[in-house]
Amino acid sequence: MTVSNNSERRDGDRFDNGSVETAVREIVQEILTAEEPVTATSDFFELGGNSILGARLVARLRQVFGVRVTIRDVFRARTVGGIASAVEERRGRRPSVAGR
Repeated sequence: MTVSNNSERRDGDRFDNGSVETAVREIVQEILTAEEPVTATSDFFELGGNSILGARLVARLRQVFGVRVTIRDVFRARTVGGIASAVEERRGRRPSVAGR
């Protein structure tokens, strides 16, 4: 699955809850140009992510899913699965665990 760069259409609308994680994994792989496999438990920062790349990730997630994910969300979640959960939460698909 290739995540489209088309800014005219919010590609995130085509992802259901199960594939949000897949899309986030592909976006992380794209941004980090990671050589090792990226999984749900992969830590963005352990894979080489930093605050600059985190900002790129946030921008890409906003573009693809049309939701306001923050850099704070990335720092808190850290893993691909956690970041996907933040996207799902922002999409209104999952209640906030932290009661935000």
